[in-house]
Amino acid sequence: MKMKSRSLALLLMLVLSMILAACTSSNSDDDNVDENRRKTLTFGHSGVASSLDPAHMQEGDSFLVIANLFETLVNFGEQEATVVPGLAETWTSSDDGLTYTFKLRKDVKFHDETDFNADAVVKNFERWSEGNAKDFPYYQLAFDGFNNPVIKSVKADGEDTVIIELNYPQESFLKNLTMSPFSMVSPTSLELADVEADIEYIPVGTGPFKFVEGKLNETIIVVKFEEYWQEELPKLNKITFKSIPNDIARLNALMAKDIDLADHINPADRMEIVDDEELQFYERPFVANIYGDATVIPNDDSMPLVGATIELLDFVPQLTGFDVLSKVQFEIQVEEEK
Repeated sequence: MKMKSRSLALLLMLVLSMILAACTSSNSDDDNVDENRRKTLTFGHSGVASSLDPAHMQEGDSFLVIANLFETLVNFGEQEATVVPGLAETWTSSDDGLTYTFKLRKDVKFHDETDFNADAVVKNFERWSEGNAKDFPYYQLAFDGFNNPVIKSVKADGEDTVIIELNYPQESFLKNLTMSPFSMVSPTSLELADVEADIEYIPVGTGPFKFVEGKLNETIIVVKFEEYWQEELPKLNKITFKSIPNDIARLNALMAKDIDLADHINPADRMEIVDDEELQFYERPFVANIYGDATVIPNDDSMPLVGATIELLDFVPQLTGFDVLSKVQFEIQVEEEK
């Protein structure tokens, strides 16, 4: 009897151990389901860029990188010209259209650990308004900043409130603020730029990715910002922006899977590979004159098509032409049976 009892006890212990091991394995699989995903993306672009400082840039390829490093107070919806929250959670405007009050998100950090707050917003506006049309062309074009300025004053009201007063109403004021040149730059990096750093090549924003290294019109590498304020984003760990100026060479690189995403795909070239099941193509939505009475209108033909490998998921081409890649991921890779 003792032997039978002992054997039964050992059998029960073995069964329980197997159940616990199975549960642990199941939980581990659930927790680590993303481990089988690729985490690095290579973006082939046409490679015409002159700056990584959002206030100075003028070419489209600069915007491609900047949109993933920096953020603005307000944004456009992903595929519509409706203004939605950005670094500002909410805002109100006075009845006469001359005063805008923005409530900022709390607990947001710049990539250099500087706090994002109302003072940081004020310093960015001071930088633009105290400059000139040559250095800050978009501030001039969007807000007539150096002739008959739209913006009268920008003041902090505590840590998380900014009040902007206008000299005269501007219908497109909020839409203008969605433009990448009005991204928030770390005030610490602005101070260092006058002493030892060069903001052109050490861009510091609040975006989902932070700059690591690279040269304009060659290769630029950005990595996941671990303290990004949007939970569970970005999905990728690293993006390499690779300059490939020739359209055919860029498409060939996509077909060879040397890159995962490519801009400026000529629709005529796409027809040559329409049956390629390894690729997918996106048409960018277009809304005429999305900035209303603004003087700066993007060229709707600047990015006719975007091409990607079939494994790329959750890419949403935005109507501005400059895509934030924080939600992009690759499908889970399944190991082939031997």
